[in-house]
Amino acid sequence: MSKKKKALCMTSPVGIIVTFSKEMIYKDIGYDKFIRQFVTSLNASDNSIWHHCLCNKPKNEVLYCYVLFDGKIRYRANIAMFEASHRKTFADGRSFHPRAWMLLCGPVVKAPYDIPMSGFQGFRYCAEMF
Repeated sequence: MSKKKKALCMTSPVGIIVTFSKEMIYKDIGYDKFIRQFVTSLNASDNSIWHHCLCNKPKNEVLYCYVLFDGKIRYRANIAMFEASHRKTFADGRSFHPRAWMLLCGPVVKAPYDIPMSGFQGFRYCAEMF
């Protein structure tokens, strides 16, 4: 194993990567509205929070959530906290009851370069990417 790979294995993760589905971004919410809600309002207000469904809460403490959609990691947001399972109904009528909630807050940072990755279910731990 190379020194670089060993170093990555030994360090504790600082973030998780999650896939935002095309259905959510393009159909349920709409791309323009998604950008306004996720990027613009999280960066504009200290009180803005984005709720994201998770299958389970990470066991390791992490600071960042890297958002993957359309085959690339597009953004990084701060993780404000995790919440236990409960039903949440959003203003647009969508209702979810996941096993855990991840609450994201700003600043939302756009990836400075292309980071290609295939989508997946759940989350993956990662080192700091940008």
